[in-house]
Amino acid sequence: MDAQSSQERPKRNSQKKWDPNFVNSLKFSAFSKAEKRHSIAISSGSEQNEEVPVTVKKIRKRKLSLPSSSGALAATAAASDSDKVEDLAMTRVVKLCDKGPCAKSSVRPTCVVKGSNRCAAYCGGATSRWYHISIGEHYCNDCFDMFYRSNKEGNEQFTLWKKICSMSGMSDASVKMFVVDKFLPYWLRCNECFKWRMLPKETDINSDFILNFTCRSSKRLGNVTCDTDENEVVSECRKKEWLDTVGYTPFMISSPSEPFLIYYHPNKVGMSITSVSSKFKIKKSQMNKSADKDATTDQSDQSLNESFDDVSEHQPLFPDVPHVPFYFQPFVQPDSQPHALAMPPDCMTPHELKHFPEFIKEPLIYLSVRNIIVALWTKNPKDVLTMDECHSQLICKGLIRIKCVESLPRILRYLTRCNIVNTGLFHGSLEYVCSSEPFKKSVIVVGAGPAGLSAARHLNNIGCKVTVIEARDRVGGRVLDDHSMGVCVAKGAQIIPGCVNNPITLLSHQTNIKLIEMSDSCTLIDEAGKVIPNNINQYIDFHFNSLLDTLDTWKKQKRREDVDLFSKLKELHNQFMEETQLVFTETEENIMNFHMAHLEEACGAPLTSISSLLWDGNEQVPQFAGTMFRAHDGLSKIMAHMARGLDVRFNTQVSCINYTDKQVKVTTVAGTQLTCDYVIVTVPLTLLKKEMIQFVPPLPADKMNAISSLGDGILEKVAVKFKTRFWEKKVKDGVAIGHVPSSYDDRGHFVVFYDTTHPSFLEGDAKEGILTTFLTGNSAKIVKSMSDKDIISMCMNTLKKLFPEEDIPEPLSYLVTRWQEDPHAGLSYCYIPVGCNEDVFDLIAQSVDDKLFFAGEATNKDFPQTVAGAYLTGLREAQKVLELQDPLSQNEI
Repeated sequence: MDAQSSQERPKRNSQKKWDPNFVNSLKFSAFSKAEKRHSIAISSGSEQNEEVPVTVKKIRKRKLSLPSSSGALAATAAASDSDKVEDLAMTRVVKLCDKGPCAKSSVRPTCVVKGSNRCAAYCGGATSRWYHISIGEHYCNDCFDMFYRSNKEGNEQFTLWKKICSMSGMSDASVKMFVVDKFLPYWLRCNECFKWRMLPKETDINSDFILNFTCRSSKRLGNVTCDTDENEVVSECRKKEWLDTVGYTPFMISSPSEPFLIYYHPNKVGMSITSVSSKFKIKKSQMNKSADKDATTDQSDQSLNESFDDVSEHQPLFPDVPHVPFYFQPFVQPDSQPHALAMPPDCMTPHELKHFPEFIKEPLIYLSVRNIIVALWTKNPKDVLTMDECHSQLICKGLIRIKCVESLPRILRYLTRCNIVNTGLFHGSLEYVCSSEPFKKSVIVVGAGPAGLSAARHLNNIGCKVTVIEARDRVGGRVLDDHSMGVCVAKGAQIIPGCVNNPITLLSHQTNIKLIEMSDSCTLIDEAGKVIPNNINQYIDFHFNSLLDTLDTWKKQKRREDVDLFSKLKELHNQFMEETQLVFTETEENIMNFHMAHLEEACGAPLTSISSLLWDGNEQVPQFAGTMFRAHDGLSKIMAHMARGLDVRFNTQVSCINYTDKQVKVTTVAGTQLTCDYVIVTVPLTLLKKEMIQFVPPLPADKMNAISSLGDGILEKVAVKFKTRFWEKKVKDGVAIGHVPSSYDDRGHFVVFYDTTHPSFLEGDAKEGILTTFLTGNSAKIVKSMSDKDIISMCMNTLKKLFPEEDIPEPLSYLVTRWQEDPHAGLSYCYIPVGCNEDVFDLIAQSVDDKLFFAGEATNKDFPQTVAGAYLTGLREAQKVLELQDPLSQNEI
């Protein structure tokens, strides 16, 4: 007998009690030549151990007709005239389940299988043991034997099911799981009386059946009407302790999350193994294959093998889901590098465990529902995801479906409040996520940039009263596009760095704004007009990245002192040159300077000012995967879409925020005073540094110190339009031209020229051309002391050095940004200077007195310097406000 048998087989009860007065009450009859008396223990009332002997009729052994398919087995096998009759004398026991909660329950166990002719269902509940599934769900010992014993008719079907399970890596392929997958009935809620009804086991259901199900419309319920009382097991299922009695997890059928999770074992993410419609791609290392597998494979094994695809250890990064853009990947994939904003489909996050502690022991109940909700939203993020749509997709057998469906409103509400689903610019109302009473609190958002608009949009979607105050005459903040040159030229943010799960990608999809993939190819040209050979560029690029890797190793040491990034990289470079005795050529040194300048462009500050310890601290958390994209018509259109329907007060500058009293008073420069319950401040870091807004009382000292410690990154853009695309002859394939400086001091002048009118960016060929470039680091500071014309003259001189063979025409038009001089910006984005504390972002983001909240890219340590990072902070603060008004933990069903 194996381990399963020793665990599931009952211990025989050797003590029998005799009660002759009780025998006559039993309706059993004996039929045999020699009637025999046998003891049978009958449970009387709630006492499980009161047993009496009775006369048991001889049981006819019936041949069980089992289907050859993997569908549900017949509940009862019909007896034929040719069946042999065998006299069996046995002791049968009628008793309750010995599980603690079951013994206290008023619900008497019944067998859900009814597969054996000796089933307890046909013998007055008599069985030597009940196998517990949950309160209200059991199977008897004879039905267990029918599947478990190799000489029984049901064993073949159980064995076939086990093969399917083993191929998918399921370790718990027990009789109990087989019964759960194949024999538990469906429970549906009537859409008129809202009572739960148990359907016959033979019933198949789908989403339409669920949406239209009523007591009177279902002929399979017999005489059940809306006036019929609900089964008593339903009330047991609603009790909190019922979850502690459940011995199985949901096996969702035709789950919408299935195509997203093809690299997971189905049962590990709450899906039925035998009902999956797509081929699961199980890695060879994950498959439990028998070491002594026979060389020959029968036909049934071949059909099973066709249900699964072996894939190499290097699987694709993401599954290809039909009709879903590749950049929507809501789930972490096994054995792959985690990516930002992806959820683990097989375990709950700490935040989820905090809000749903009842599912700690059985997380798959929560996960199966959550995964379906997330998958449905991912498939159609343009329309609000409703309760009915989710409910109709929760298809699983057993009483556990009641728990799943009745937990759905709370789970959907949680996912919506946390901006996992129903977020951004969708169509429809979110009334169901509000509390029983509408939100009565008011919120003022200061600033209409990405952070302010995301906070206001989310609060407005859920029903809060929101007012946005903006000092400019437009929305977007540092997102600003210019169309004066005939095409969209971004004066501010334009790049989506990593498209997968990026919220800006989602907004673009929801608003039908075209995205263009950015090529990472860049042709390097020195100031003598010579194109740098690709092999030399790759060599130096590899060396530079190796220095950054060595820097990461150094940062992990216990004893290290923060120094500026340039000095540390120079130190590591010199150390490498000394150890290897290599000597770089002048060209190679200049290429190193180019990579230094390019890094400064990314950081928005001179490397001599940036912390070598914290410059890439955000890399410690998963970042947005995928390639870079840019919006064809710019990001300003997205900002305009976000502002639609919001109460935005333009040309209104805030001078003071007084949060002394219960109500917060917001005063404008014009003297207007507004009151509210909460204020979300989203102004740029520089304005907080300059104390352009007076706070009464003053902000905490640690917050002000954090604000002062972050650096103001400057990146100024220059765009020049020409009547011809003169650079095409030398730069044929790339969309970027790298300017290799002749000296270290000149490295920040126009580092890279980007071809904004490259054919890959436009729907047709363009004769005219536009190049955009940047001034960064120390070079950006010269903008203050120079006119636009002088800056363009510098730019033209650089282009003439790179293209000496061309007669470069005078520009048709140009533009130069001046973000550092903008009174409502003052910077491009923040950076971490030398000696800065690593918790600076968290300190700036901390709320004050549960009235003041702070958002913006300077409050996001995970995604700083990005529009996506700013956008996410607005959602974060909106969530804090909602939690104060209507805590999720108080909204139990």
